[in-house]
Amino acid sequence: MHFNILALFLLILSTPALTKEFKCSMAEGYAPFQYLEKREMKGLDVELVQIFNEIGPHKITLSSDKWDNLVSELYHTSGIDCLIGMEKTPSRLKIFKFSDTLYTRKSALIVLANSKIEKLKHLGARVVCGDKDSNLEYEIVNLSKIPIRMVYMETKEKCMKALASGVVAAAIMPKKVAHFIASKFKIEIKSILEAKKAMDVGFAFKKKDKIDLKDFNEQLKKVIQSKSYRSLIKK
Repeated sequence: MHFNILALFLLILSTPALTKEFKCSMAEGYAPFQYLEKREMKGLDVELVQIFNEIGPHKITLSSDKWDNLVSELYHTSGIDCLIGMEKTPSRLKIFKFSDTLYTRKSALIVLANSKIEKLKHLGARVVCGDKDSNLEYEIVNLSKIPIRMVYMETKEKCMKALASGVVAAAIMPKKVAHFIASKFKIEIKSILEAKKAMDVGFAFKKKDKIDLKDFNEQLKKVIQSKSYRSLIKK
């Protein structure tokens, strides 16, 4: 009898924790964080997912689409469980719940290197490619009194090409995104303004989803403590 109880206890201890597979998605054109290259998913956020899966026990499967489509899908349908690498903006915190923070991003106002535009006030009555929900766009639109017209494009690459061709006078985007795309297309740029505060980035889930993020965050904590994470973030 005692042997059977002991054997059952040891079996329970040796049984792995229940694992869950999360169906998550990512943007197709947000390099260097998440993007497609020859139909292959790449970027810092994708590599973080790979580290997450290697650590286990929970797993993330990835799909990709245009970012605006994905935000709408996560909010309105049950097609996906989460979005990877989403910035925790005030408006998004109202409609989604987030994992613990993985890293931060800082936005900048970018112009061409040879532009005579040196300050924000020089953009009065000009067209700027915006970055929805970013701290910097909020600061420019709501805190400055400069009349700037914001336009929005499907990808940051399109914003950069519009900047290079003169369609827009400036563009707002994370600094790493700006420099990655500028280098790719050999466009010389400069930053004339940066956000006062960096934005926390994490995994976004449905606000009404009953998922308990405790175990998910415990696994994220192991990701952040790993050597792979430290070497990746330093890039």
